[in-house]
Amino acid sequence: MTTASGEFQVAAWKEETYEELDTGRGLTQADVSLGFSGAIEGDGAVRWLMAYRADGTASFVGLARITGALDGRSGTFVLQNTGEFDGTAARGQWFGGRGLGHR
Repeated sequence: MTTASGEFQVAAWKEETYEELDTGRGLTQADVSLGFSGAIEGDGAVRWLMAYRADGTASFVGLARITGALDGRSGTFVLQNTGEFDGTAARGQWFGGRGLGHR
């Protein structure tokens, strides 16, 4: 498996709750604009679905469309993302799946 590392900056974030849970937390959707640097150079948009727990932590999944360059190849591609929010910071992994690579 090929790996790459880099960073992204959030340019815009719009999050909305689409279902309240009995715990006072809920399910949300965030549409986010990102700028990538490192192994991936370019701009992207991601939609994250998040499940917040009563303690303020959350799990999330997302799909990102990125336009830029990866490993010297330019174009538009899609990455999947999963991760956890510990109440302060989010950590996750990005990966390409079958049929999600460069175009």
